[in-house]
Amino acid sequence: MIDSLRIYQLKPAYVAEFVAAFRPGGMWYESARRLPGFVATDLLESRDRPQLYLSIDFWVSASACLQAQSSPEFLAFVRLLSTMTVSTICLGAFAFPHEAEVDEGLEEDFVTSVIRRVDRWVRPLRSGHMNPHS
Repeated sequence: MIDSLRIYQLKPAYVAEFVAAFRPGGMWYESARRLPGFVATDLLESRDRPQLYLSIDFWVSASACLQAQSSPEFLAFVRLLSTMTVSTICLGAFAFPHEAEVDEGLEEDFVTSVIRRVDRWVRPLRSGHMNPHS
């Protein structure tokens, strides 16, 4: 199982449309369920920052996730999202490590990596700059 995580900072006018896309009948919900290897999506809303959302897409394998990202359905959804978002950050694909691979160094590197990515994205938001890539 592979989990693909993305953070979205939405334009205020598009919050309802964005959330609706992930619900039954919405564009992502209807498109994704037809993609080979797709399992489900969880959409989480930030309790601390308005218009900040985290999506977690569940896939049966890394290859299914990669293949879906080049599908017309996925690309159409990405184009739609670009009109609704101020910025998007892809945290990447994650999976549970094999038990033999788990050690304190691996765990620390993972945590450090996620914190560094999120901090680079959130710091501009705190300073009033809405585009973390500028």
